[in-house]
Amino acid sequence: MDFLNITLTGWAAIIVALSMAILAALMFILGKERAHYVWGIFSVAVAVWAWAFYAVTLADNPETAKFWWKISFAGLILNPFIFFHFVLEFINDARIDRIKSFIIVPLYVVAGVFLIIDLTTNLIIDEVTLLFDEIYYNAPPGALHPYFMMIFVGLVFYAHYLVYREYRKRRSDRLFRQRVGYFFLATFIAYVGGSMNFLPVYGIEVPPITSIAVAVGSGIIAYAILRHRLFDARVVTAQLLTLVLAGLTLFRLIVSGSAQEMVLNGVLLIITLIIGIYLILSVRKEVERREQVEVLAKDLQTANEKLKELDDLKTDFISIASHQLRTPLTAIKGYSSMILEGTYGESPLKIKGAVDKIFQSAQRLIYIVNDLLDVSRIEQGRFSITPEEVKVANVLRDVTEELKPNAAAKNIDLSFETSTDDAEIKMSADFNKIRQVFTNLVDNSVKYTNTGYVKVMLGLKDGNALVSVKDSGIGISPTTMQNLFQKFSRAKGVSKLHTDGSGLGLYVAREIVAAHGGKVWAESEGVGKGSQFYVSLPIKNPNVEEIEQFVSGM
Repeated sequence: MDFLNITLTGWAAIIVALSMAILAALMFILGKERAHYVWGIFSVAVAVWAWAFYAVTLADNPETAKFWWKISFAGLILNPFIFFHFVLEFINDARIDRIKSFIIVPLYVVAGVFLIIDLTTNLIIDEVTLLFDEIYYNAPPGALHPYFMMIFVGLVFYAHYLVYREYRKRRSDRLFRQRVGYFFLATFIAYVGGSMNFLPVYGIEVPPITSIAVAVGSGIIAYAILRHRLFDARVVTAQLLTLVLAGLTLFRLIVSGSAQEMVLNGVLLIITLIIGIYLILSVRKEVERREQVEVLAKDLQTANEKLKELDDLKTDFISIASHQLRTPLTAIKGYSSMILEGTYGESPLKIKGAVDKIFQSAQRLIYIVNDLLDVSRIEQGRFSITPEEVKVANVLRDVTEELKPNAAAKNIDLSFETSTDDAEIKMSADFNKIRQVFTNLVDNSVKYTNTGYVKVMLGLKDGNALVSVKDSGIGISPTTMQNLFQKFSRAKGVSKLHTDGSGLGLYVAREIVAAHGGKVWAESEGVGKGSQFYVSLPIKNPNVEEIEQFVSGM
């Protein structure tokens, strides 16, 4: 059966030759690793075998067929040796790399010997016989043909064994195992189909049409290369487009009918090549940039994961360290308080003064440790509140009275103001934690106000309890305002006024207020113009389950 005066066997050889030639071109143009170039050489050897085999189908006498059979077999002789070399590069095993040169050189020497024998003697290709009424086949085989076939089969099987062994070793390398899957599928199809060509040599008359399987196998490997991003598909498209256009223009140049047409086609070919090269370089540069971005993205992801791991370790450390610190601090505070109260007898004023400083320092450290513990609980999702009915005005009065001595020591007027109706505002909240929020805000205002006043006010706005703490202190700059409620954030220069702050109080206050369904914010006209902190809290009884769900999600 012929098509365009070419037999089916001839078409199979053409398809194999073209597909392998294209694959070889892709490997040489786009290759980045040694394995890619070795596979390109392998593709060239198969293309030579297929082109020469096509020439055999066109031969009209035994001598011509025998000549082309020798050329075809030259490509076939290189096949198992290059394939084995490719497998060594493909598996990229460090142990094999150390002895690779001692393996590859002898293999190619053996291949060279068989090539010389094939081209200069009749020991491999001896006679040809007309088979299938269309082709002179190399049958019967030469004296060394069976021995070469044993080497061929042995190398191919051992190469597959090496790949399988590496596949079992690299259980965690998902990409390598996927490539191996495609590798085995492609080589099985190609070698099983291609090996059918040897059967007529030994008297089994199976038409060599199955050589088309070699093209199918090479296509699968090409798909694996593109699918798993060894090369970018857009670069491949640009290369193929340029190749096709240049080929068509070159064909027009060859078949030109006149000198004028030849010059015109020559100019078109040059323009095509220039534009094609520019297109290829542009696409390649874009791909390289994208690959760089992907590498940076992966590095950033790795860095983020590492930072998260470090952050978790930091949180655990803070939690453990805070628990270990709180016990001795509580003991220091307790014993110093008992000394001040005279539990162990009356102490001289000089000693009382020193013990009072110990008590105050211990108290400040306990505040910091409690803030650290709250932060670690928030970050670990263990922060919880216990709602109860709270009269907001009573909490604010207690806080104001507690901090009045600190304000009086700086000649600051600390006051609490509310109307008679607003004084009755109640809400469902965790008493200790809401008190912690108010204490923190009022204490901060007292600390950062040198002269003037601190006013604590309670009112009702939009159905929420609105607490404000206004002072005539150092104020807040716009830069500081942006990070005011973040962890370890302190205004620039405030450490000179107060060195004992942790930068955690406002962060913890924000989280506590948020857990109660409210919000906290600050306002200031700028540095030196005072500031005002606001806390808005819902006074309707919140659903306890909703609060617990919110806290567990933090």
